[in-house]
Amino acid sequence: MMNKNRAEVFLLRLNGEKGEELNAKIRKLLKELDFFGLEKGDFTGIKIHWGEEGNTGFIPSYYYKELVSRIRACGGKPFFTDTTTLYRTQRYNGLDGTELAYKHGFDYQTVGVPVIIGDGIKGRDFYEVEVNFKQLDKVKIATIVKQADYFIIASHFKGHMLAGFGGALKNVYMGFPSRSHKQKIHSNVKPAFTNVDKCTGCGTCVNICPANAIKIVDNKADFDHKKCWGCGECIVICPEKALKIQWKTDSIVFFEKAIETAKTILDEMNKPPLFINFLLNIVPDCDCMSHTDPPLVPDVGIVASMDPVAIDQASIDLVNQSDVNPDGILAGKAGPGDDKIAAYRPNIPWKYQLKYAEEMGVGVRTYDLVEVK
Repeated sequence: MMNKNRAEVFLLRLNGEKGEELNAKIRKLLKELDFFGLEKGDFTGIKIHWGEEGNTGFIPSYYYKELVSRIRACGGKPFFTDTTTLYRTQRYNGLDGTELAYKHGFDYQTVGVPVIIGDGIKGRDFYEVEVNFKQLDKVKIATIVKQADYFIIASHFKGHMLAGFGGALKNVYMGFPSRSHKQKIHSNVKPAFTNVDKCTGCGTCVNICPANAIKIVDNKADFDHKKCWGCGECIVICPEKALKIQWKTDSIVFFEKAIETAKTILDEMNKPPLFINFLLNIVPDCDCMSHTDPPLVPDVGIVASMDPVAIDQASIDLVNQSDVNPDGILAGKAGPGDDKIAAYRPNIPWKYQLKYAEEMGVGVRTYDLVEVK
């Protein structure tokens, strides 16, 4: 599926034959894929995001049923996996996070697959790898990376507050590091007010902050940037949209740390993983939010590749080729062919992460799109 200069990306549009059942469509895509390296008996992790409490934008569990069947047909032993979060919500520890996964339909009765938290119930199961990169000298990785024989990185493609978009690469660099390493990636991100008058002093940011760096003073949030870990969750969670990113350096540093992390994690995996991006319900922000806004564009379909850079580039290109959702935030601001990410997040140089990933040898940006009929 992948060579030095170009990668194959398979596209399944979900507007197939009239009356065709969803699983039948997904089977068509899976038949085209070479589950490279998957052998009988392999413990096979399906890396997903089952959404935060209150979020409805995540990809529902029924989309994974055919994938589970295909893994078992190849002799693999599938399981769903994710890691604990840096911020304090229900996914902050493995026990509550697993219960949330069950609540959102990722239980054994529904899909027939167990849920395993990759860094343990308290987020302390990780190991350290020494590297010699531009930004990082060490990367702390969830132990599941070495324990599993094979991975399928199944990602909900969407917008993202810090990265511009979230796809295969983000599912790796935020989904597999230890909690302390996630803090290191975010360390140059600090909150600031867009307008202090917007703050109502509700305390939502205080409750979610993992560093106890926020308190309410005179009915307004007050930030201690010396304590702040830079996770950015207060910016995402603020119900009044009163906060913005204040980069301690600039977003380039964030991207470099993120991609260096992804490079290390992918190199640590026992076999090259398969990447699947769901271009469905393409919402403006991450599934870690406690609510879901209208999609940016209509549904496109599902793409798959052995190359994480190519699949993210193809996903962006397909989104940019689409018209905007007339009920979404980009209505009247963009159209087919326009850069939807730049239109929504004009201050984030999202292209740099793909460029740097290619420079780091993570993958390539050039691809051949193979449409599954």
